[in-house]
Amino acid sequence: MRQFWNIACQTTGSSFGKVALVTLAAALTFGCGSASNNDQGVSVTLYQMVPSSSAVPLSVSTEGVVSTGALSGTYGFQNNLSSQGFRLQRIFLRFFVEASDEQPPETTVAIGAVLGPAGTAEVLPGEDVQDGTLPDGFNDLPNSALVSAFVIPPEIKSWLNLNRDLLPEPPYSLTIEAFGIGITTAGDQLETNPLSTSVTITPDVIINPEAGGEEESAADPEVNPLDESATGGDSDL
Repeated sequence: MRQFWNIACQTTGSSFGKVALVTLAAALTFGCGSASNNDQGVSVTLYQMVPSSSAVPLSVSTEGVVSTGALSGTYGFQNNLSSQGFRLQRIFLRFFVEASDEQPPETTVAIGAVLGPAGTAEVLPGEDVQDGTLPDGFNDLPNSALVSAFVIPPEIKSWLNLNRDLLPEPPYSLTIEAFGIGITTAGDQLETNPLSTSVTITPDVIINPEAGGEEESAADPEVNPLDESATGGDSDL
């Protein structure tokens, strides 16, 4: 749409430019409506993003088995539309490592949550109330929900491990920015406001075997008490 606008503006002196501008104006007026107008989360809000831990080791090694793992968390969403429900579809995640020229890639996480209308008579600016008929059951749903999903998905933890040489020595701070995307019952796709949080990436954790296993392995049942090399001295026998 932005490219079309530039072309139209560059050719305003021609008949094509005039037709293009009229067509674009009509599309903006009648085609878009309130489709993507959700500035700062006015229509649908992401109000909470809480990781399950504030410190995450690069990897955990238990008896030689290494796991890079992932980090989950809780996201809070609220639908502020009084006449429409909202179906959440995905969470978009961006990452930033301070003092690093290389940054983790962006990714998305699929989620499934349905929010009912806001339950208020107030109509938000830009809200389309002409098609306020809700599908069966939507009026009975709460307009907010807590959703459990990845904050650092497994593929990002793997990326952090595979690119250690490009990143600062742990511990270091990893900032995560998230926003949700979904569709209203009127068919409009909306993005929520973004929220950010930070966690500390710590060095690898190596879990030793259980204490009982260490004590058992320290005693060698195969040692012969008559063996001079094992006793460290000459035998009187």
